[in-house]
Formats: sequence, C-alpha cells, structure tokens
Amino acid sequence: MNKKSFPIFALVGIPNVGKSSLLNRLVGSRAAIIHDEAHTTRDITRHEVTWGDKRLYIQDTPGFGKSGDILTQAAQEQLKASLANASAIGFVIDSTQEHITEAEKQLARIVRQLGKPTILLYNKIDKDYGELSHFRGLGLTNELEISAHHGLGVEELQNWVSAQVADNIEAIDLEAPRQLRVAILGRPNVGKSSLLNKLTGETSAIVSEIAGTTRDPISTAFEFNGRELLITDTAGLRRPGKIGRSIEYFSLTRTRQVVDAADVCILIIDATEPATSQDQRIAGIVREAGKGLVLVVNKIDALDEDERANNRLEKRLAREFEFVWWAPYVLISAETGRHIDKLLEQVVLVADRVNQKFRTTEINNVLQKAIINKPPAGLHNLRPKINYATQTSVNPLEITLYGTHPESIHFSYRRYLENQLRGSFDLQGAPIKLIFKSKYGNSVTPAED
Repeated sequence: MNKKSFPIFALVGIPNVGKSSLLNRLVGSRAAIIHDEAHTTRDITRHEVTWGDKRLYIQDTPGFGKSGDILTQAAQEQLKASLANASAIGFVIDSTQEHITEAEKQLARIVRQLGKPTILLYNKIDKDYGELSHFRGLGLTNELEISAHHGLGVEELQNWVSAQVADNIEAIDLEAPRQLRVAILGRPNVGKSSLLNKLTGETSAIVSEIAGTTRDPISTAFEFNGRELLITDTAGLRRPGKIGRSIEYFSLTRTRQVVDAADVCILIIDATEPATSQDQRIAGIVREAGKGLVLVVNKIDALDEDERANNRLEKRLAREFEFVWWAPYVLISAETGRHIDKLLEQVVLVADRVNQKFRTTEINNVLQKAIINKPPAGLHNLRPKINYATQTSVNPLEITLYGTHPESIHFSYRRYLENQLRGSFDLQGAPIKLIFKSKYGNSVTPAED
C-alpha cells in the first residue's frame, strides 16, 4: 500500500477560532462539523481539493489548548505529530480577541520550531475587531485578514498556499483510472479507527474505548495494486433513540453523505459477539443507497482456532445478514493487520462490479431465458408480461424492466430475476436495483401479496 503524497495545508489554532468554518470554505462543502462546543474536532481530518488543474489536501486539526479530558489530550498529541507532514500551515486567530492566549503562544512556539511556511490568519474580520498588532508577538511574519463565514480573503489565501507548495503540488491526470471511494462503517468501538490507522500507517484517528470518539469523517488516499483508493472513516452509528439534536446528529448526517458518495462500504462487525440490530440497520442503509458492501469481521484473534476453521461463523453471518446475501465477508484483525491485503483486494473487486456496464442484449438474453423457464404469475386476474430490460444506472447498479401489468408481479419474482442475473454476471458485493415500468413509462412497485 502506497499512501498518496499530495501536499498538505494544515489549519491550526485554539478552539472556536473558525478552523472548521475555514476548511468548509476552502473545500467547498460542509466537510467539518461546526458547533459552539469546544473541541468538536478531535481527529486529524484531510480533505482533497482541486484548485484549477492541481490538487492537494486541506487538513483540519483539533483546537489546541489545555484540558484534562483524555480524548482532548490525545488529539493534541496527534496535532503535534501531524504537523510534521504538512507542507504549509495556516495559524487561525479570532480577530475579536483582545489578548493572545497562553495556548496560542505555546502553539506558535511549536509551529516556529518546524520551520514550515506559515501564515497568520485573522479570522472574523466581518465582525467588530480592534488592533491586530499585538498578535505579531507570536513571531509569525506572513499574515492575512479573512472571513471564513463570508469568504473574504479566501482567494488570496489560496494563492498564497499554491505558491508555497508549487514544487510539490500534483497535476490531475485525466487519463488515470477514477479514484475508488470507500467508506468504513460500524457501531462504536468495533475497530473502524484502528482499521484506518492500519491502512494508512498513521494515527489519523484517535483509538479509544470511549463511544463517540470519532465525529468527523476522516479521509486518506493511498494506492493499492496500482489503484487509488480514498478511504473514509465515519462516526460510529448508534441506535436512532440514542441520537438527539447534538454533535452526534450531525455526525450521522455526514456519515450518510459519505455512504452516498462511496463506491463500496466496509461494514465492520465484532467477531466476539453476535450481530446486533444496529449492524443490520447499517447494512440496510448501504443496500438502500445501492452501494457495494463488504462485511468485515474484526477481532478474529479473539476467536479460538476451531471457531475460525469451521463453518459456524459463516452460518451465523448468513443468518444475520440474509437480506444482503450477496455481500462477501472477510475475517481480519485491525490491530495486527491480519488479512488487510485480502480485504483491500475484495474492496477493489466490488468497486469495479458496482461501476460495470452491461450490454442491453446481454441483460435481455439472461432475463428471457429466466422468463421462459418460469413465467411471472399475475394477481387479480392480470397477466403480466416483461418485454425487455436495459441498464439505466451504475453505482447504484440499476436495471429497468418494461412490460404490461408489472404492478401485479410479486416481489418474490423480483428476487428470482435478480438471482438469475447474479448467476450469469459477476455481481458479488453489488446490490441490484430492479425498476419495473409499464410500456407506457410509469414506474411501479412489485406486489407483495
């Protein structure tokens, strides 16, 4: 696995100075959660941006400051380590502050010792602010007045960053294969962050037994067998009743956005306990989104050799995830890295399957044989007929079938047709969405009884 080495522009500062707002402005989307609660950002998050025909990473970091909270302490240790990989640094200041804080003085010493190009960013200039000269005591010579909220000064900042990393910035190869986007999903504490760290060789994500540690999606790009993958860790999804209008609510919303943008989703489950209804709910979210799915059974080192060798685990998974029977599974240990390459091989295969295109003649040959062997039975004295089918979408993989009285086709016949397609094409890990339309163009739902 070769990690992508795009240049990194890192944003640093104390809590609530507007780093995440600035990241969202630079990335062009709500990539980071914004909340009045201090230390909302806990992990090092990187987001790929394209400026012109060049691309680089914008890196958000936890707010730097004193706290007795064990997660905040871990985040600050990560911050210090992550700045070693930065090509340039943006030190964000709240221009409405009257004094430099002790935490800012300490952070400025750390930044100066690194000797990297750094710019002092006076944020919130759209608000009332006083004299800024006292901030020059931080010893950082480059400075720029900005408003992350209104976008003031952002273009000037982009020009400064581009100039600092011009020698390392990477041009986009339009002929290269498309980047494969992979989402890591699961309940809290099943090993999502451990897996991301093992894949990237970094501690981008904090690993803790405290539920809800990961809040923002954390993305890292790297190459595997000549393919570029963007892996995104997500917040642990808890039961709906456990989530209110809090930071976790926004984490859930962001996770759904990551699923929608993905080619393949990795659902991690704990090998030492049965799958829960929440594990099944997450698999259902992936299925409904039409994304590729790989079930990952983590912590296999905790199983005895007999349990790994026999088919008890396989039968358990088949029973617990019968509704996504088409999804392959891989046994891994995120802690030791066991079978990680096998997992990535499966992910690439599934990503290619959800993005494949079939010729209309191929689809119709399979379906016509299936219909001849088992014609659709109608309901309410209706005689349904399927005339032809064609692929209408990739990722999600969608096939539309046209005929007469399709509304009378039972849902079990839909499963039969899907199985015939799966038996003829390599579709393991890829959900198929069958759309039934009358020959007059109206979309219908197959009957259930």
